[in-house]
Amino acid sequence: MTVIEKARELAEVIRDDELMRNYTEARAAYENSQELQTKMTEYNAQRAILGQEFSKEVDEQNPELLRLVRERMDALAREISAMEEYKIFSACQLQVSDLMKKVNDEIQRIVFGIEPQEACAHDCSSCHANCSHAGT
Repeated sequence: MTVIEKARELAEVIRDDELMRNYTEARAAYENSQELQTKMTEYNAQRAILGQEFSKEVDEQNPELLRLVRERMDALAREISAMEEYKIFSACQLQVSDLMKKVNDEIQRIVFGIEPQEACAHDCSSCHANCSHAGT
């Protein structure tokens, strides 16, 4: 079996993991929430307005417009982050990112003998021979 075939096998195992199924369901709920998508669209539009205003020379910027846009963006951010679909999707994204980091760390450890950085206590008395921090 080739490396690519093994990688495909690993990808299929990851795809079929319960964590990934939860992520897929959460993403669908997030994307299918009309209310959430409307708020996200408005937030992005407000951000674009802010960017346009900030691209002007300082003396040409409208302070009142900047204040209103920031207030609306803050309100939208609070509303979005309070929505259940957003909270669940965000939590699932973090779990998937953590899983993928662990997978990558394990590959790096096995292939290159590199321990994950978070395992480094920066106390060289506890370092092992392959520690990337040792000697620095």
